[in-house]
Amino acid sequence: MERLGIINLGVGNLSNVQQVSGGTIIDRPSDVSAFDRLILPGVGSFTSAMPALTAYRGALLQAAQNGVPLLGICLGFQLFFEKSAEGIGEGLGLCSGKAVAFPPGLSPHIGWNEVEWVQSIPLIEAIPNHSFFFFVHGFYVVPTGDSIILSTTTHQNRDASISFCSAIVENNLIGVQFHPEKSSSFGIRFLDQFRRWIP
Repeated sequence: MERLGIINLGVGNLSNVQQVSGGTIIDRPSDVSAFDRLILPGVGSFTSAMPALTAYRGALLQAAQNGVPLLGICLGFQLFFEKSAEGIGEGLGLCSGKAVAFPPGLSPHIGWNEVEWVQSIPLIEAIPNHSFFFFVHGFYVVPTGDSIILSTTTHQNRDASISFCSAIVENNLIGVQFHPEKSSSFGIRFLDQFRRWIP
């Protein structure tokens, strides 16, 4: 049976992710290789994740290179990229691009919002287009190229509007800006499909 590991960067509510996904929390980088698929969650700032990310960097890069399915959630998703305007430190560089801040009038983005799928992959076939997921973030990713974008979301208020990349897929990597573990039935379905996903 495949084993799902949840990386503990010390910057997220791991209990929710564990409860919904059924995975095992990984507290030591040396244990990463024992798992067949991985989740990199996170809530907090890019800079606050750097100490733990430094410790896990080698193990995560090796897992990604070996084709292990890897899901990044929120901050964990942003850490897939090269850097963030949120703070110092380098991301994993698994994807080309960076995280940038929402304009002041649109930050932060908190609450339920629609996700528009722009690609079709088996992992999302059971989730209707324009389904609602829960978001809480002040930064969003800007991939260097559009080919990896899996979904977009429009964040707007009375005065402003912006469409941003809310999910990517690239080979064995899938990253989402929303929180599937807080997104009710569609979030549960998403994580369940990730456990079955074959890149």
